[in-house]
Amino acid sequence: MKNAFAVMIALLALGTLYVILNDNTSLFAKESQSGERIEVTNNIKHIDLDLENSDTEVIPTDKNEVQVDIEGKGTMTLAGNGDTIDVAVKHKWYQWIGFNRKSNVTVYVPKEYSNSMEIDIGAGNFVMAGESDSKKWKLNELSIDMGSGNMQLKNIETNVFEHDGSSGDLVASGLTTKDGRVDISSGDVELSNFEGPLEGDLSSGELTVTMDSLKGDMTFDVSSGE
Repeated sequence: MKNAFAVMIALLALGTLYVILNDNTSLFAKESQSGERIEVTNNIKHIDLDLENSDTEVIPTDKNEVQVDIEGKGTMTLAGNGDTIDVAVKHKWYQWIGFNRKSNVTVYVPKEYSNSMEIDIGAGNFVMAGESDSKKWKLNELSIDMGSGNMQLKNIETNVFEHDGSSGDLVASGLTTKDGRVDISSGDVELSNFEGPLEGDLSSGELTVTMDSLKGDMTFDVSSGE
């Protein structure tokens, strides 16, 4: 009985190793995928980023296309679906084993794109910035759902800004909005040179807002935090 159990375990181990090697991925080797791109037409109303355990930077570009470069572990998907462009970085179960488990992702988005952008971060770091304070990146809506990670935003102007953070930090400089909402379960939010109204819920964490002048109401429900 013990011998049969040992044989079964050995076969399972060999099968697992076969799956990993057959996918051209070792536990410690790096993968890289670069240059995947898709055209941004006038019909595109949404760009959605679904990022799992990745360090990501979104860069405005003069080109009329979304381009994604990825280095490290993970599988990247870039696809058009009606009026939406979906960018996803996922990891297979065995890619969580070993070192260098994170992906480094660069997403290039047309700087003239001005519709909706939705960002879902499982874990990792995220950076997104407009060209300058006088040339902010203008979007109709920017929606962020952050599980655990750090996000930096700079020089962005939106009609609607929403941030829902479970555990992680958001630092934003030069953010302008007509309708802002921040919900924090556990994490810190720092908004400097902020302009616009702001409301939200703070369960456990710290919210810091600085602005040159008050241009809208600020309303928060605080359970435990600052």
